[in-house]
Amino acid sequence: MPASTSVDLFLLRHGIAEQRCYGVDDSRRPLTEQGILRTMEVARRLRSLGFAADRLLSSPYLRAAQTAELAQ
Repeated sequence: MPASTSVDLFLLRHGIAEQRCYGVDDSRRPLTEQGILRTMEVARRLRSLGFAADRLLSSPYLRAAQTAELAQ
């Protein structure tokens, strides 16, 4: 039987971000303190369940990049 070519894909939405503010570039909205804490909790739980990423891809938006950094 040939080697498996299947992959598992996991999607993780960014954590809670600051509220949108008129005139402020949406891509620059950071995670809130609560967003950071909750993202860290989710990442810890995923690791405790045996989930590990071989590769992590992220949007360049600040909140997504912050979430990816915490999920590593």
